Amino acid sequence: MRLRLLRLLAVVLVVFGIAATVSSMQQTPPAVRPPLLFREDWRLPKHAGPATDENMRFTPEVVTNERLEVKLYGAGSAPVRAAEHEGRI
Repeated sequence: MRLRLLRLLAVVLVVFGIAATVSSMQQTPPAVRPPLLFREDWRLPKHAGPATDENMRFTPEVVTNERLEVKLYGAGSAPVRAAEHEGRI
């Protein structure tokens, strides 16, 4: 009877130990962005209807700074689009 009770206690302790280890591994701190050396704000292009790859293409109108010039080169530049990600455009 005592041996059975000791085995049950050992199993319970192992299960709680594993659960505590797993829960501590899942509590990672949120990622912190490093400070920026340069920052440039963008805007979404004017479009009607839902946002698609066609009407959200990256064009010079997405630039907010008049001192910047935007040019896309090559066949691979067609799918480049302006989009919002993590609260930024």
